[in-house]
Amino acid sequence: MSSSKAWYYDLQSREYFVDESTRVAPFKRDNGHDAVRAHFFTCGQCSEEERFLGFYEKYCDEVKEQIERDGCAQPPLHERTFQGRLYSTDGVTWVPAHEPEGIAICRRVQERCPPRKLRYCPPKND
Repeated sequence: MSSSKAWYYDLQSREYFVDESTRVAPFKRDNGHDAVRAHFFTCGQCSEEERFLGFYEKYCDEVKEQIERDGCAQPPLHERTFQGRLYSTDGVTWVPAHEPEGIAICRRVQERCPPRKLRYCPPKND
């Protein structure tokens, strides 16, 4: 049985890599670098040529600690995970996902494709 995979971005080396989707970003890689989740999308095929980066994602420290300690099953925590989520388009400047700046990042991703063509583009699970 294969587990689900996700894209991540190494903030120091600036490389993308695949790891388990259960990782809570930010996290330290084996190389000591910080990594965050990378969300890729496509308007067509989920190929390297057609996919594009939508945004990076991480959690604020308080929510990250709660997720790692308690998981996401508890309803109050589920709401806090949304409020503790941060988005970035450059891996440097982070904004709350639920604030106007974070919502604008998602809107720009949606506007890149014709209506009903935007698709999330996860890595292939081998």
